[in-house]
Amino acid sequence: MSLRVSEHARTRWLERTADARLDPHGAWLEATPVRRHGLDGDEVRYHDPSSTVLIRKDDTLVTVISLDDATYSVHASVQHLRGEQR
Repeated sequence: MSLRVSEHARTRWLERTADARLDPHGAWLEATPVRRHGLDGDEVRYHDPSSTVLIRKDDTLVTVISLDDATYSVHASVQHLRGEQR
């Protein structure tokens, strides 16, 4: 699937990360899928270097959330991921 990045996601990426080496698409490719997140999206991934959560609907990356601003369920899922990766 070819992934598009919405203007909103690009703007949020710039607002919420200092990771200048990547754009949202590059972060998506590096990110880890998040399960049981409770977010409105077809797929959600966590990008550890930028500490962001990226949300895809259909073929479009629609937004980027700072982990600091994410819901409890997203935090719990990411903590679970981090535990598995150690």
